[in-house]
Amino acid sequence: MKKRAGMLAAVLVLLVTEFTWAQRISRQPDSTRIWVAAHRGGHLTVPENSLGAIDEAVQAGADVVEIDVRETRDGVMVLMHDRQLDRTTTGKGEVGTFTYAETQQLYLTHNGQATHYRVPTFREALAYAKDRVMVDIDFKVDGMEARKRAYAMIRELGMESQVLFFLYDYTEMDTLYTINPRIKMMPRAYNDDQMRKIIDKDLTDIIHVDPSFENSPLLPEAYNRGIRLWMNSLGDTDRKASDSQSVYEDFLRRYKYIRAVQTDYPARLKAVLARP
Repeated sequence: MKKRAGMLAAVLVLLVTEFTWAQRISRQPDSTRIWVAAHRGGHLTVPENSLGAIDEAVQAGADVVEIDVRETRDGVMVLMHDRQLDRTTTGKGEVGTFTYAETQQLYLTHNGQATHYRVPTFREALAYAKDRVMVDIDFKVDGMEARKRAYAMIRELGMESQVLFFLYDYTEMDTLYTINPRIKMMPRAYNDDQMRKIIDKDLTDIIHVDPSFENSPLLPEAYNRGIRLWMNSLGDTDRKASDSQSVYEDFLRRYKYIRAVQTDYPARLKAVLARP
């Protein structure tokens, strides 16, 4: 009996911890508050997809930090947006042709200049963000076996309630949900037909959409069902907002059902959202 009571107590502690974390990152339990996501981490002063970019995102008040994951030749998952190393490191060539040890001989660059930052592993980045900010995982490694390994790593680190696993292909949802239903998937819908199928699956409460959905009747339906809708302000909107932050206000009015926005300027967007 004492052993069983101890196990129950441990489970309750785990549940309370996860509930506290979920409340802290969302600030409220429903889907009405707008999340701000830092694209490739906060990378105004440090390299994208670096541990420093996680720090910058947290300091900017971002609710979510987005990271990109690729794999080295020897199967180590690392943070890297491009297939090639050339743009963001002091190396040249494809990430997948380098061993992990070889990537550690390189430095990440910022605005074309070498920094002291190294290429972080996926595990390092998750552990660094733990209990600090939610992590959106843009997983660029092919194959379901790689996804299973990523899921296992998330579980081992106790971060099932702290990640969003982005899906380019919504048809992967059923398999991934079977592997671990506690990891929140964020599928991208490319048209109304896909959106309808994602909603009807009822396996997630967050969906990535784009401006082509502006007049779709599925957006208010999803919103009213408590589904958080994610859209990027990357590109023109972010660039124009550097001259006038009212651009963000116009964006939010235009896409009134969106409740998560990914931006290269999280602090600017947070400032707009903080206005009365």
